[in-house]
Amino acid sequence: MTAKTLPETVSVILVAFNAWELTRRCLEHLLRASSTLKIEVILVDNGSSDGTPEQAEQRFPTITVVRAGENLGFGRACNLGMAAAQGEFGVFLNNDALLAHEQLSQLLEAYRRLQLNGIYTSRIVDEKGREEASCFRAIGPGKLLTTAFGRLDQATQDSAYTLSLSNNEALEVDWCTGAFMLFPRRIWEDCGGFDENFFMYYEDVDLCLRWQAKGYKCYANAQITVQHTCGGSSTNSIARSKAVDTSQRYFYRKHFGISGAIQSRLFQIFRSGLRSVFHGAMAIAPDQRRDCVLHFNLLVAALTHD
Repeated sequence: MTAKTLPETVSVILVAFNAWELTRRCLEHLLRASSTLKIEVILVDNGSSDGTPEQAEQRFPTITVVRAGENLGFGRACNLGMAAAQGEFGVFLNNDALLAHEQLSQLLEAYRRLQLNGIYTSRIVDEKGREEASCFRAIGPGKLLTTAFGRLDQATQDSAYTLSLSNNEALEVDWCTGAFMLFPRRIWEDCGGFDENFFMYYEDVDLCLRWQAKGYKCYANAQITVQHTCGGSSTNSIARSKAVDTSQRYFYRKHFGISGAIQSRLFQIFRSGLRSVFHGAMAIAPDQRRDCVLHFNLLVAALTHD
């Protein structure tokens, strides 16, 4: 524990890039205290143009707003937030998620009672209460093939644990999403934070794998539920999908070497080439035309980008 660490305090890090209404809802939900848990909230603003940092400071004077001045991406902004944090525990929470003060208190109590040693997450559901994939089994090049004819994220979806079928307070999993994760500060200091070469996506997988390599674990509490508006802060589907693919190529190169890098790129070329042709030939409905344009852009990126 560092000299500036505040014992019995949890530092909640939020990253915002515009989407003020989502951020406002998140902060209101979190700061509606119903327990004695001490929290500090740090909002890292990635260069929002909608007045998010100013409105946050005005409406929530107890939080700390860190102005990045530009869009640093998710992992780098989280690292910046942790550098300003003083809590004994850290929490990463998407600004489009709803976590209650009492839920955080319950998770921390369970973490200590069960003597866990690693990252802790919960069930995550969407606005309609449908379970989202929040924690997963091992990821590797072999899983890429399962996505060729399905959704872009089908490989991870197929590997997800269904927490709604469990009542486990500490189900051990291979990795969890960065939408919500709790961890002791001491582990962060021991292992280091997010790899800032990831602008967005896959940085959470990488973090979990690196921390596990040092002997820590990743757990999920199926008894506590957090609501998440998936992609709420990301509205450009082409930009989002390009970010996913770019991070995927870097992730597989980093963890699986040349073989992983080649498989990732070939998968993206095959997937988007196939879908471009299919949706181009069937482009009657607007969504099919959009998919054709999307995958043509992804194909070009896979063929031309590092």
